[in-house]
Amino acid sequence: MSMTTTYHEGAAMGTIGSRIKYLREKRDWTQDRLAQEAGVSKSFISEVENDRRNPSSEKLLEIADVLGASLDFIMKGEGQNSDGPPTPVTIPRELAEAAEEMHWPYRNVVAVLDAWNSLIARRNPEGKPQMTRKSWIDFYNKVRAHLD
Repeated sequence: MSMTTTYHEGAAMGTIGSRIKYLREKRDWTQDRLAQEAGVSKSFISEVENDRRNPSSEKLLEIADVLGASLDFIMKGEGQNSDGPPTPVTIPRELAEAAEEMHWPYRNVVAVLDAWNSLIARRNPEGKPQMTRKSWIDFYNKVRAHLD
């Protein structure tokens, strides 16, 4: 008896590779296109999608960024509606200003924003406090050691 899994099910419950493939195909991208956008080889994408290789955290973040997906979705199948388009990352103006001033890499900006959103969601059910450029810099300095 064989069992088939649809991409919808694979996106929610499958592997990292199946979720990357799901998102790539939703965009109508080839493995070549994803590889080019993410700065990796086509064979690397193929090996990841077929669960023969695990990407580093840096490569996984690059793939997630170009696919417009959250790391939660790619790693666990959570945090993003798999029926709709990937949710774009919206970086607050104050964080963007701080990142430009301090020359932070994009992957660190996204990681800081994810950390902030995760922290606030758990501790402040009334809503997020307004962050200033300086408060983003202070927060970045507190979590910087955990970004790499």
